[in-house]
Amino acid sequence: MSIHYAVMAATGVNDASKTLTNTSDDPLVCDTFAAAKEEVIARADHVLGYLVATDRNYAMSVESRDRQFEVRFEYGPASPEPDLPFQMVLEVCPCVLTHGRVEPVDLDRLTSARSLASNQSTLRRHPGREEDMT
Repeated sequence: MSIHYAVMAATGVNDASKTLTNTSDDPLVCDTFAAAKEEVIARADHVLGYLVATDRNYAMSVESRDRQFEVRFEYGPASPEPDLPFQMVLEVCPCVLTHGRVEPVDLDRLTSARSLASNQSTLRRHPGREEDMT
C-alpha cells in the first residue's frame, strides 16, 4: 500500500456542532508529506493575504505534528464585534489511491497494524519464543 498526501480544504459556519464542507471533490494529491505541506502553506498565505487586503477580522492557528499539518482560519466582517462566524481549514491528509479515488488513512492505526503483523511474523519464525511470552 502506497501512502500519498491529499491537500484538503473545508469551509463553513464557525460552529462546532456543524460540519464543514469540502471545497473540492477532487483534492490535490502529492507523493510526499513535504510537498503537500508546502501546498497548504502556499494556500494559507493566499487566504491570509485576502483576509488582510479585505480588512476582515480573523484568527489563525497552525497545528503541526508528525505527518499531520493543519491551518485553521476563523474570520468575519470587519467590525468592533469579536464574533468570527466563518471557518476555513486547510490540511494535509494521509491517503491511499484506490481506482483513482482518494481514501483517507489513519497513520496511527496503520502503524499499529503493521507493528502487530511484524510481531506476529516474528513469533511464527521463532516458535520457542511463544512459550517465553506466557
